[in-house]
Amino acid sequence: MKRYLVLAQSALTARALRSWLELLCEETRAPGFVHTIVSDRPIRTAQAGIEAYERLMQGIEKAARGDDGAVGRGEVVVLIDQVQPHELDATSNLGWDQLIAMLILSFPDLYWVFGCCAGADADTLSVPVHGAGTLAWKDIGPHHQLSSLLQSAIRDPLFDSTGLRNWVRAVTNEGLRRAGDDLKLAIRQPLAAAIDEERRYAYLHAYAAYRFGCRADVITRWSAMKDRFSGEGTHDYWLLFEDMSLNFVDRSESVHLLRLGAHTEPDGIRSGREHYCPKLRSIDATVEPSQHRLLITTGQSREGPEVMEANREYLRNKGVGHGDVIIKPVSGLFDLWSKAGLLKQWPCTCRIGNVPYFVWPPQVPQPRPDGGGHGAPGKLLLLTDTLIRRAREVLPQADTADRALQGAVLATDALELIGNRTPTSAFEALGLKHELELHVECQFAGVGYHLLIEPRIREIELECDAISQWFVGTRERKTASLNAQLKTLGRLISILRSFGQFDEEQRCMDRARRLHNELWTRQRRLGWLLTPLLGYMRLLLKSFPIFLCALGAWIAVLTTLFMWANGNDLFLSSLSDAVSAFFSQGPPYQDSSIVPPAISGTAGAGPYAARRTFVVCIAIVSGSLHLGVFLSHLYSIVRRHG
Repeated sequence: MKRYLVLAQSALTARALRSWLELLCEETRAPGFVHTIVSDRPIRTAQAGIEAYERLMQGIEKAARGDDGAVGRGEVVVLIDQVQPHELDATSNLGWDQLIAMLILSFPDLYWVFGCCAGADADTLSVPVHGAGTLAWKDIGPHHQLSSLLQSAIRDPLFDSTGLRNWVRAVTNEGLRRAGDDLKLAIRQPLAAAIDEERRYAYLHAYAAYRFGCRADVITRWSAMKDRFSGEGTHDYWLLFEDMSLNFVDRSESVHLLRLGAHTEPDGIRSGREHYCPKLRSIDATVEPSQHRLLITTGQSREGPEVMEANREYLRNKGVGHGDVIIKPVSGLFDLWSKAGLLKQWPCTCRIGNVPYFVWPPQVPQPRPDGGGHGAPGKLLLLTDTLIRRAREVLPQADTADRALQGAVLATDALELIGNRTPTSAFEALGLKHELELHVECQFAGVGYHLLIEPRIREIELECDAISQWFVGTRERKTASLNAQLKTLGRLISILRSFGQFDEEQRCMDRARRLHNELWTRQRRLGWLLTPLLGYMRLLLKSFPIFLCALGAWIAVLTTLFMWANGNDLFLSSLSDAVSAFFSQGPPYQDSSIVPPAISGTAGAGPYAARRTFVVCIAIVSGSLHLGVFLSHLYSIVRRHG
């Protein structure tokens, strides 16, 4: 059940907003679920503005918490009496509009509704977006007017489906530009839709789109799907994730959505997704313009396998862009993005998988001619601290997919708001983001057991390197990056171990060992001398098959050396010596019937004895080394299967 929070500048406007709720019968239907906060204190100084923000933030958190202690996700609607959209700059001198901008960025999981939008013509109001045109308020404002409450289901705000947070970021970017700051907050232009009657799946797919640079709509009701895709015209989605069997709880039994194309039932009744939702007619590029339409399904249907083949053929004939089928379960977020054909380098992006023109991580900082500081603006840092705190509170309670993904969005937004300019906070947000994502992948039954972990490891390296660019000196940057990667991987290893993800844990541990070795050698003057040995040890610990191959190689080399030391070409005797010395870690047993007189006697024994002693020493040392590695592998296997 929705709850409402009225946030007003005076008692008069607060009563007006509550009267609107009474007209909607919300006051009588949900008594006690409407809270009012009146902020009528004048803001004359920066300190007063910060105090007002903290006071309102605490009030909103208290009012928005549900019975489980969590802030509601799309279930709490905040009514604001008045804002000026063109003044929603989170970094300018604090006033009412700036306070609201900061609160919008601090609470991405609340739905914001404005009683009055003043100060500019909504039909012409726009703000430029660096490298991506402009944002128009006329496309955003109608979703946040009082009339939007008349809709049967409001749009989930967590993944910024309406673009309100995009607008605040764009206005803030303009304020930063006027102030001479080259920081640019990341803007998400493409819009995605996750259509699934199961909320957890819809959240997983929507978050995958969000983390890679899309805004995302979560559609879990038939009423919402009709609102988005019925009627004339086109939709504005760049990416569509759809389940095949859409058994919406509010769907009529006569509505059949299993087939994507229009279909005639045996009784002559027309059905199919295209029939009920004309904007999903993919064979017509002028009607369905999405660049990627992915059907995610287990492949089962009561009507037989021909339905799957018909849907696959329908997507192959998509008029524009790419259509395909993805079979559940997927092996995590990166595997989903890879199977969708999106885990690649797109134009004007810095990270593999980012959608076109989503710039993240930020570019290398440039020196400022005015000698200004390089850190993030104080107000953005305050917002980041709020988001990190909220994400950290989610982590111990991340027992469901949608709850954990809510925390992941908070951590993602925290990281993006400071643009890596405050490394300590950025590293903390990055670690929380990957921890919460991994919690979802490990505990959600809809994700396969084996996870695609390598892209995550590479992304952590990329982002840590980007954050470390804000340190002075090349050596300090590399050291900071190595430390951050080690700490982040350590947190991920703990999660993987607790969920029994042995293979993924081993891959992360192998990466952590390499980072530890590199950091250890960098901190010692002559540490580079041990780099080959440390690298070889890491290779042995990488996997048991590699270890067995290394043993075989050592036995072959030692056999050749013993043939040289014995002064003969008796392969079997030299092989026996190699195996004996290597595994027993002692001198091999000598049989006088096969050992040359030069060794068994005294005359001329010097050269062969020296050679043999040398080879035996090599065999003993290498055998001892590999015995320790073998015990490590044995312990890992016992821990995995014990």
